[in-house]
Amino acid sequence: MKGLWLAFLVIATFGSLYPFDFDPSGPPGGLLRALLDSAGARSSRGDVVGNFVLFLPIGFTGVLAMDARIGGAARFVRACAVGVALALVLQLLQLYLPSRNASLLDVAWNGGGAVAGAFLASLVQRESSPMTVQLGRAALVPLALIACWLAYRLLPFVPSIDFQLFKDSLKPLAFEPLDPVGCVRDAVGWIVIAYLLRRAWNGARLDRFLPLLMILVFGLEVLIVANAVDRADVAGAAIGGLLWFLFLRRLPRAGGAVAFLLAGTIALSGLAPFTARPEAAPFHWMPFQGFLGGSMYVNAQSALEKTFLYGSLVFAIQRASDARAVGVFIAAVFVGLIEFAQTKVIGHSPEITDPLLVILASFALLALERFDSARTLTQPLGQVRPEQSTFPPANSHRMAAPRAASWVKLAVALRPEQWEALEGFAKEWGVSVS
Repeated sequence: MKGLWLAFLVIATFGSLYPFDFDPSGPPGGLLRALLDSAGARSSRGDVVGNFVLFLPIGFTGVLAMDARIGGAARFVRACAVGVALALVLQLLQLYLPSRNASLLDVAWNGGGAVAGAFLASLVQRESSPMTVQLGRAALVPLALIACWLAYRLLPFVPSIDFQLFKDSLKPLAFEPLDPVGCVRDAVGWIVIAYLLRRAWNGARLDRFLPLLMILVFGLEVLIVANAVDRADVAGAAIGGLLWFLFLRRLPRAGGAVAFLLAGTIALSGLAPFTARPEAAPFHWMPFQGFLGGSMYVNAQSALEKTFLYGSLVFAIQRASDARAVGVFIAAVFVGLIEFAQTKVIGHSPEITDPLLVILASFALLALERFDSARTLTQPLGQVRPEQSTFPPANSHRMAAPRAASWVKLAVALRPEQWEALEGFAKEWGVSVS
């Protein structure tokens, strides 16, 4: 998790200081005066959302990356302090960049994102927190991917009670034509959400509540500013729900089908409208170049969507192939080929960012899976059920030894009567503890 935390710190620094055209003379009047004067500058809603989202993973991974022997309150305070300090330093450095507009308010929104992320991580880490109890120790990887999808759909999280806004949000249903690509993307998105719901709570079958989640998301999209519901949203949700409940949920290994649909959707979105360029476009090797300009709101939304798509693709391939490295390699190469193909297609900007996002998402999945494994090993014996465990089924010979070792760790210092309960429970997994 420390490596992932460092990666987010580097990304925030890179994005805040690009293009690195420093002017050594600095602002007139001094740094402090310039920073205080910038407090009166107004930020757009998109900049606020972008600054908040940029530092959210810094706070979250910062808490999880710190030594578990440190108290929870101390981890929270340190992660918040690092986030706020980094935000302040970056804004001070931006005063030396003529191409950037430093703002004291950006420090507040960056710091707010770091604090929110640290608070969420603290809730996840606490054994007796309401979040931990309600989640029933669900796997964090599917939950994180679901959160990315919901955040992508519900940005900028600002509700309104303006009746005219409600009408504007629903106008696309009546007046805009159906977008086939958007319909396919939404259908596959809801299929992936259903798959993740089932994987997050194994045995709970919470995918049956998918229609209620659809209604909730559409209702929130109508209430939230800068959002709308169109025909592609509704048609995609209906098609995705029907495919999942009538066919895909019955497959013994649905991960393979989900990975295939995701790959097709990524290719369709990456190459549509399939109009050839007269001349090949240049390939951009600068990482995250597409996120360094334009609206921060649009960039944040795009980053969340791509994290969901690429992370879910890696997750589904890994579950279908039972091999972590294979899933990362296949997904990265596939996305890289699409980016190179974009050099021949109009309407796209080919760059190295998307394959890097696949690798970054893979590291994030690995860190969350390790955190899940640690939680499973430290969970009290009476709270562990086979359908909640993150270990593979008993017939998986590859993980037999690690699974047996975990039982040994759980059984340390047990009294005789607890050993009897452990033996009975272990029989369900085909593991002998005698």
